Amino acid sequence: MNKEEFPIKLIKKKDEVVLVANLVLNLIRSFEVQFILLKGDIGSGKTTLVKEIAKVLGETSNIISPTFNKMFVYQHIVHIDAYHLDSQTLDSFEDYFEDKIVIIEWAEKLNQKFPERLEIEIVHLNDETRQYVIDWKR
Repeated sequence: MNKEEFPIKLIKKKDEVVLVANLVLNLIRSFEVQFILLKGDIGSGKTTLVKEIAKVLGETSNIISPTFNKMFVYQHIVHIDAYHLDSQTLDSFEDYFEDKIVIIEWAEKLNQKFPERLEIEIVHLNDETRQYVIDWKR
């Protein structure tokens, strides 16, 4: 894929989120992206997508929302929820990022510049369907 093919817009049923996770992993490998920034209302499916990405990567741990813990570190990913962060940056977390994919929910709440990244907006269309807008940013 090249820059002209973005954003990618997908409409998928909830049980098809694994297809989105596989596409996201192919994109981050192709573009050597470390950061995935997730946007979407509460209940739109951000953590569900993180769980599927982790599963495809071979994570064996139970992936849960870091809402009140702010960050969880797993074998292949760092999962951050920026909604309640005290700081406007991730400087205090950077030691955990090496060799891991960093997935941040509510990244728009941060005052931080990110290097090359995927930005994914998830829109809850109805109880069974979500729209995913995936954009590659440099």
